[in-house]
Amino acid sequence: MFSVLGKRIVFSIVAILGFCWLLLMIWLTSEQKKFLLDQLRSQAEGVYHYIVLSRHWIASKGGIYVKEGDKYKLVTPSHFTKDVANYAQDRLPYRVKVAVLHTKNPFHVPDGFEKEAILELQKGGEERYGG
Repeated sequence: MFSVLGKRIVFSIVAILGFCWLLLMIWLTSEQKKFLLDQLRSQAEGVYHYIVLSRHWIASKGGIYVKEGDKYKLVTPSHFTKDVANYAQDRLPYRVKVAVLHTKNPFHVPDGFEKEAILELQKGGEERYGG
């Protein structure tokens, strides 16, 4: 049916198309990963800005009172962030935490990744972390 030359031509075309398809899949996977990381970074920045805005608003009011049982408790911006993080822990796919170097508050001690990120940001590495 096919001559030897015809079989070679068909095989060459299939090989070229397969190689091009493989390159396309590699490129699409890379682009998808970049897109998903950008989306995650955008969501994290949105959460960050909302928390910072809330903390500034609470600080401008001298704290807020939150009802606990029959009494009201004064909540500072720091306590607000911790309470929101605890509340969101089981409800969101990510964690919210204030991480500070050289802190006395055990809730703000950074883990290894957070410490590295803080040091990079202090050196001017904002591009790496989207700042």
